[in-house]
Amino acid sequence: MQLLWALASAAALLTSSGSVSGAAVDPKDKGEPLFPDGHPNITYLTDKNWDEHMAKTDKPWIVDFYHPFCPHCKHFAPAYFELAAYYKEKGNIYVGALSCMDHVKCRRVGITGFPTLMTLNFDKKNPKKENKRIIGTHTVQEVKDYVNSVFAEAAFNETGTWPPGYVSPEQKAKEEEEKKKKEEEEKKTAEIKAASNGKEPPKATETPKPAIWEESTLPMNQTTRIQDAASAFVFGLKQGAFMASDVMDDEEFDALKGWLKMVSETFPGAINRKVIRPLYEKVKDKELLDFDTWDAIVKEWQEGSVAAFKAEEERYDFTGITVPEWQRLDNLFMGQGATYRACALYTCGQWNMFHMLTMNPPETGTRSAELMVSVVASIRRFMKHFFGCVNCRDHFLKENTIEAVKKIKAAEDKPLALRRWLWEQHNSVNKRLHHPIWPKPEICPTCGTEAAWEMVEVDKWMSRTYAYRDVSVPLVKLAVTAPMTTAAALRKVTVEKSLQRLNSELDRNQQTLGSGSFLPRDLQLSSKFTDSARKVRQRVGERLNRR
Repeated sequence: MQLLWALASAAALLTSSGSVSGAAVDPKDKGEPLFPDGHPNITYLTDKNWDEHMAKTDKPWIVDFYHPFCPHCKHFAPAYFELAAYYKEKGNIYVGALSCMDHVKCRRVGITGFPTLMTLNFDKKNPKKENKRIIGTHTVQEVKDYVNSVFAEAAFNETGTWPPGYVSPEQKAKEEEEKKKKEEEEKKTAEIKAASNGKEPPKATETPKPAIWEESTLPMNQTTRIQDAASAFVFGLKQGAFMASDVMDDEEFDALKGWLKMVSETFPGAINRKVIRPLYEKVKDKELLDFDTWDAIVKEWQEGSVAAFKAEEERYDFTGITVPEWQRLDNLFMGQGATYRACALYTCGQWNMFHMLTMNPPETGTRSAELMVSVVASIRRFMKHFFGCVNCRDHFLKENTIEAVKKIKAAEDKPLALRRWLWEQHNSVNKRLHHPIWPKPEICPTCGTEAAWEMVEVDKWMSRTYAYRDVSVPLVKLAVTAPMTTAAALRKVTVEKSLQRLNSELDRNQQTLGSGSFLPRDLQLSSKFTDSARKVRQRVGERLNRR
């Protein structure tokens, strides 16, 4: 029966598909764990070994749920190593870490941002249960205080009294508030005293903040820039969606639909936009989306993306026409989104993509007022629902309320307002993190400085850098065979898979039959069916090759 279904599927799909072309698949690169297996102080946790390790109830656990591409997670790693050594010496707590690169456990326990620290098994009455979690980066002392508070709360739940010498979080917050007020009063007094003496008031020393994203580490050009943007797009599809649950809620699903629709209209390259569009078409009419369905949709789309790109290319006659390299990259959307050409991390690739979305397509008449507003709204919702770095996300949303969307909507020159909005956000982040102004003088010497920007030059530089104008190529004339549509190109992958399954079934049947003459009746029937199926397979293959 499986053989019949495979044969029927191949034949049915063949009738509506076009020519077949091979597709080279990129390696499925994975992010290396921040805390490797075999570390003496940190238990390497996975989906498979989670239950085994959590069965150890003699001591409580603290677990770092992180993502290897999250800059805040990387920044927090040294502190976590120090904490692991501290608790290993004390011997009163197990320390573990779990990468959320591919693990189902992160979704099952509702991880909504990285890094997330979770304490488990502190309550003896309810072993193996979660006690408390905190999200974001913290100092070593802050984590120690957090662990102590969980110990104290567990003791209070068991005995009804706080441990001796323990200061409750409420009392500690009150003391810190009083200390802050006292410091502010002392600062004001010092300023008044300095002013009366004709001296400059003392300047507060600022502690450099950790980088939440990294600039390009290699020289960029249009090709590497779009490759890194495409990697970031794929990474968001695979790692950003379904971070915290197996089923999207209505708000998240609406945000995903809006994101895919907008990207399919603004990603650089006319053919790229056509390749992306089927993703949106697959989900736009759905009312519910679960992880397994989404995972299958993305995999099918990726597997057919190269063929879809080539099928679209076949409609054009490139004879005697030179086009930029970026315009003919057929494998942009392969892989896991973990490989970058010039960027150091996903966040750099995501910034590249955001800037591209604000400026493409650049051709006159291609960017409606509605599209301009949807870009800023979709980026904002993407950050809210699908960006795992919680510190980055919170800061972005704080700076970009719904008023930002209204501002773009009300602007007379919406394209200009849109690209300058993101440019301002880029510099806001750089300033907060003590990064250089953007663009830096070495890449745009005519753009000016923070004190005196030359906005006309900044606009020109952003257009040269992020606006991707397709070289016009004529359509093929008098084509003997009509090229595949994008949808048909995606279906061709299913055709090939059906034929592969058919071949495997036929080979297995042949091996089972062997050369014996005294065969049971069911195998005699199988033999006749195998011969018949082989002839059909030959006809299907010949027809497929002709196309």
